[in-house]
Amino acid sequence: MQKLKNDNTMKKLILSLFCVGMFISTQAQLQQDNRTISFGTISKQNNVINKGLTTCSNDTLDYTIAKATGLQSISINNATSAQALSQYYNAPQAITVHGATFYAYKLDANGGTTLNATVQLYLAGTDSMPTGMALASGTITVDTTFGGGALSVLEKNISFSTPVTVNQPYVIVVGNYSANGMGMVCNSWTAADGGQEWLAGVDLAGTWIRSYNINVGGVPFDADPLILPHVSYDLTSDFSATPLYFNTAPTNVTFTDNSSPILQDRMYNQAAFIASTQLSYTYDFGDGSPEVNAINTNNNYTLVQPYTVTLKDTLFGWRVNCSSSDTLMLNTPADLVITEIMYNPPESGTDTSEFIEIYNNGANAVNLLNFTCTGGIYTFPNVSLAAGAYYVITVDSSGFYNTYGFSADGVFTSGLSNGGESIVIKNPAGTVIDSVFYDDVAPWPSGFAAGQPDGGGASLILCDVNTDNNIGSNWSACTTSANITINGFPVLASPGVANVCAPPCNNPDVPTVTSSPTTVCDGLTTTLTITGNLNDASKWYIYTGSCGGTIVDSTANSTYVVTPAGPNTTYYVRGEGNCVVPGSCGNVTINVLPASTGSVTNTICNNDSIVVNGTVYNANNPSGTEVFVNGGANGCDSTVTINLTVLPAIDITTTVSGNTITANETGATYQWLDCDNGNAVINGETSQSFTATVTGNYAVEITVGNCVDTSACENITVVGIDELSKASVTIYPNPNDGVFNVVTSEQVNITIYNMLGEIVLTNVLNGGTHVLSLNSHPKGVYFVNIQQNESVTTYKMIVK
Repeated sequence: MQKLKNDNTMKKLILSLFCVGMFISTQAQLQQDNRTISFGTISKQNNVINKGLTTCSNDTLDYTIAKATGLQSISINNATSAQALSQYYNAPQAITVHGATFYAYKLDANGGTTLNATVQLYLAGTDSMPTGMALASGTITVDTTFGGGALSVLEKNISFSTPVTVNQPYVIVVGNYSANGMGMVCNSWTAADGGQEWLAGVDLAGTWIRSYNINVGGVPFDADPLILPHVSYDLTSDFSATPLYFNTAPTNVTFTDNSSPILQDRMYNQAAFIASTQLSYTYDFGDGSPEVNAINTNNNYTLVQPYTVTLKDTLFGWRVNCSSSDTLMLNTPADLVITEIMYNPPESGTDTSEFIEIYNNGANAVNLLNFTCTGGIYTFPNVSLAAGAYYVITVDSSGFYNTYGFSADGVFTSGLSNGGESIVIKNPAGTVIDSVFYDDVAPWPSGFAAGQPDGGGASLILCDVNTDNNIGSNWSACTTSANITINGFPVLASPGVANVCAPPCNNPDVPTVTSSPTTVCDGLTTTLTITGNLNDASKWYIYTGSCGGTIVDSTANSTYVVTPAGPNTTYYVRGEGNCVVPGSCGNVTINVLPASTGSVTNTICNNDSIVVNGTVYNANNPSGTEVFVNGGANGCDSTVTINLTVLPAIDITTTVSGNTITANETGATYQWLDCDNGNAVINGETSQSFTATVTGNYAVEITVGNCVDTSACENITVVGIDELSKASVTIYPNPNDGVFNVVTSEQVNITIYNMLGEIVLTNVLNGGTHVLSLNSHPKGVYFVNIQQNESVTTYKMIVK
């Protein structure tokens, strides 16, 4: 460590012994406690490495104790001396600090028999002083127990709540920030146990001073406080050999260590502390020669054969040891196999996704340093290929990544030939480890269609790594999807993983397809019969339009019912599924006869109906569809649609007044009927009204357009002159010349109608004789209607 330079303005600080010395400031003066400190039962390390190996665990760095020839103590407080001491440690690699051990006691009972000491972890800054914020901190109680000054009594241990991993040098600080003195044990500055490493620091009133700027009684403070970190770390063994392969003997092989750097740090490894670091490295050359302790070494091999070389690393810690080992194979009998080749991917122009896959089929890892590949030109780096692992090299790293979604292990030069070539793997000694001459003709998988290796998207894969990979029939086109399509071809490849070859696929027969019947009426079904073996196919697939065209359905059965469309439908059938590549179809064509159709659109009267195919259609059921089975001209069903127009109903009600009946339907043609004579037509009676001259039952036949309907029969009673004597009303003379008498015994209503049913006279007559006149009306027959109470009587009267 570099010392701070003195100048004319800097005075060297002197650490006073007890009360003798100079004050650094008026607030703080460093003091020594003269009590004797002994190693006690925790003796200083004797520099002899004789511990047995244990499982790696946390170690306590007794480095400052190991440097000690004697022990002294410093009074630590914030009133008259330094308030804290620090101790520096290297970090040759990642070091995890869990806590620390130090040795201290309270000087006296002033202020009580205990005080709290603070322990903190910092990164080391300039000149090995603490820098930045504390990474970890804790407090521990220190009491007045002295125990004769034995370290075992004065030992204090603290664990940080959270261990801290550092990657650069660090310092542990122990402080007493009270006025009560605390004795802090150091190795001897009188004997210069610090060895001029100047690893300690002193905190005087908040200012850190390097130890070489402090004297103790005129002697430099060349010492270390006994602050011992609790640490853990990784220990990794690693070494290389040059050459790894040789084919002549004798050959001298050089071994170079690449193990964890902590092995060579004297603060952590006792072997390094005693300048015997080589004791931490033990080589077994695997040839029966004695083991050698050395960091880097060599060995002369007299035979050309495989050798297993082991480096065992032992870190002789201060309280626990750690060990690790690494093994290299010289002249490894490499069982490397070329297992997959993508020589012509479906790219346009320059191929960027070519690759070669190499598999370690041996039981041991193989160091590939300086192995070579020809075909795709490549020299392997210093990499160990584990047993059962794959190594993939490509012509273009970015093209490979974009296609397969991960990075290849290496990049070769000179692309692979689309017409076939030799690929050779050699070890550094030039021995051929594996070679393949692939080709694009049989018996090698070939072809440029989709799923084939010569531009159709598939790689070549070796189906069994234990078979001869120079026999083309041992290879197959890969069927594993890489989940990408290039130029319309799905890429089928499996770089870096085990190959999966499907067993030989037994394609289905091209089936014979028949139908029964072969001609059907439109809308009817026919049954396809499929004759042939599915073999490895899963189902028969049925198409229309073309083989592989519009899918109808699939079935594993030998029959299937279809409904063809006219004028004909051709069905194509082939086996598909599982390993099968769809091929040719069998087919059958079915003729479809057209359906016979018709319609009924009649207009009917409201009271009419028609019968179609046994179904009655009328005003209440005017429309429908009727199917005449086998009724068409071609023997197919005939379908008739009924849609009737129904005219409004004729009003066949009538109104009766006296001897006169009137039809309520207007604007029609009328014919009156004699119900008592079999509905015989009454000649000349075609008016809307009819006046009966004879008592009887009468109806009217009404015609509206082409519709005819008949009213119900009405009963009419006609009273003649011969019946007048029976009545309470007398009319005379009858016939008369237009003037006549009406005699009534009580009040009556009289109404007179002409032959047209028109009222010509109406009056109310009281009891007595009344003279009435029809002289203003033409001669003819009239009907006199007499209403008396609830009775109505009609009389026929003739005017001459």
